[in-house]
Amino acid sequence: MLQAAKDEALIAVDLYNRPRADRSLEGFVVHMIMAWLYLLHARFERDGVAYVYRDAHGKVETIDDQPKTWDLARCIRERFPSDSDPIRKNIEFFIPLRNMIEHRYAQLLEPVVAGKVQSLIMNFERTVVEDFGGQESLGDSLRFPVFLSTLDDQAVKALRKLYARLPAKVRGFMEAYDANLPPDILDHPHYEFKVFLIPKVGNRGEPDLAVEFVQRDALTEEQRERLDSAVVFIRDRHVEVQNLGAIKPSEVVMRVAMVIPWFNMAHHTAAWKHCCIRPQATASDPACTDARYCRWDQPHKDYVYTEAWVKRLIKELSRGSDGFEAIMGKTAAPNLYPLPDADVRQPSHMRYPGRQSAGEPSAESASALAD
Repeated sequence: MLQAAKDEALIAVDLYNRPRADRSLEGFVVHMIMAWLYLLHARFERDGVAYVYRDAHGKVETIDDQPKTWDLARCIRERFPSDSDPIRKNIEFFIPLRNMIEHRYAQLLEPVVAGKVQSLIMNFERTVVEDFGGQESLGDSLRFPVFLSTLDDQAVKALRKLYARLPAKVRGFMEAYDANLPPDILDHPHYEFKVFLIPKVGNRGEPDLAVEFVQRDALTEEQRERLDSAVVFIRDRHVEVQNLGAIKPSEVVMRVAMVIPWFNMAHHTAAWKHCCIRPQATASDPACTDARYCRWDQPHKDYVYTEAWVKRLIKELSRGSDGFEAIMGKTAAPNLYPLPDADVRQPSHMRYPGRQSAGEPSAESASALAD
């Protein structure tokens, strides 16, 4: 069982690293899910854990006369019982994503989830060694891939364009999933692996590694200072942009509506009024905002919003009528919940005839929501 798990992981990595491979991301996710399932089954078998489903009377459930064993979701709850474990959250991200990946946009999705992909295989390797010892490591079978990529602002812009072309259902899932995670998990390398790439000067005449992964905690104080200096040097080459990452109201509405289909500008207006994240238009000091969620843009004389505000809206409205009341300050209309399945092919105004566009709400609708 353990060898089968390792074989599945190696197949997954091989598929992902093949240039121009067809359906490489889909293949990687499918084989990594099998790898994790086999790995955890191997651990349970070794430890004498009965990893089978039982009915209400304690009888083992069967499929085709064979015991029905735990699926991956059940296995990871047993192996990683804490709901705040970043390894568990990383695996749980890919379980539903597997069923959303379609061939026509898989290549668009690859760079968007690359950090989580890297964490998925690194967590697998770490768990293999932790559970079965260093002799079972995949380290001698894996290598750092050769890649071509621009490491400048154009790469960031290209990534944003790719993300915008993904289906609304997939973007909505990813944004809603991350919105429900605390910052300590979002920033943890076991959930999503992120690195600074700094060119390394080789030793003349001596063998040396081309790529080394160094844990920050393992560095001396002097080494950490040098690393921080290098990062600052790279960052200082870019001119600071005012309100970098700020989100316009129409974009807030668009992004929330990917997850909450009926959400419109009138809802947004009601939400910021109830949560008091910015003053009214007639306020004497327009800059008196809750900086976590909203900022006053002095040159343009308007307000912009933050990523945290988008995530808060999605998180609260996804909770149902209680979340609606918490963010809006009033009871949700009966037809709003439960949320319908997103239909990305049908325009939102056809699914919800009364919905306003992403522009300013009508006076009647905004007043009704804000009362």
